[in-house]
Amino acid sequence: MNDTRVERLCAGVWAFDDANEDSFYLVEGETRALCIDTGAARAPLMPLLSKYTDKPIDLALTHAHIDHMYRAAEFENIYLGGADLRAWRTLGPLYAAGHALYALPPRQLGHRRFRAIEEGHVFDLGGRSLTAISAPGHTPGSMLFALARDGLLFTGDAFGSGEAIWMWMPGCLTTSAYRDSLDRVLPKLAPYAQFRWLGGHRLQGVRGERHPHGRRLTIQAARDMRALCDEMLSGRAQGKRVRIVPFVPMRVYSLGDASMVVRWRQIR
Repeated sequence: MNDTRVERLCAGVWAFDDANEDSFYLVEGETRALCIDTGAARAPLMPLLSKYTDKPIDLALTHAHIDHMYRAAEFENIYLGGADLRAWRTLGPLYAAGHALYALPPRQLGHRRFRAIEEGHVFDLGGRSLTAISAPGHTPGSMLFALARDGLLFTGDAFGSGEAIWMWMPGCLTTSAYRDSLDRVLPKLAPYAQFRWLGGHRLQGVRGERHPHGRRLTIQAARDMRALCDEMLSGRAQGKRVRIVPFVPMRVYSLGDASMVVRWRQIR
């Protein structure tokens, strides 16, 4: 049984939110369709997607974390940022450990058949195209996908999804490296400032009982994230203790529309 929530964003573009609040997206062109991420639902994904398109469906991953790629093996053509593939010795074991964290049955990915993409890669779907933008931080090879025709930017977890970005896991960049990455990324985001930004867990941006601090994901979150890195590195930011997994001490730091969960030793 699939209890995934579905929303039509515009003609030929759908958003899906699974029971874990993992978000993934389907973009249909005239000749092909592209799924962006897969979520981590137990039910097979392809039967659900096939209800919305009869075109061949490729998969583009924003980054290599289990809640974005658990159903990847269902696709023939799978694309992932080259830096994430090159970091598989770190990200692969993290994927394996994620089965326990999310209480999921183990699934093999066959990552060796993934196709590496870099900045500027274009997915031509026929009448619609998406362009990849490199945004290292949450993982070394995190990618954004811009759908200019429809004013949509798919951001994965590059800046959080309305709540804190997780920067405490193996493979996440240090605070200074993330700051440097944001210095490179922010100028490239200027053409997309007025786009609708769609994160990897978009329901986190809907403020309510479950997400009392949720806020809409916009370019301001990326700008504030850059400022937050400076505040953390200077020692001016005051973090609060938070517990996500046992025996891993970490803190959450916030500034404006940005917040970050990190281990102390990564603030360097």
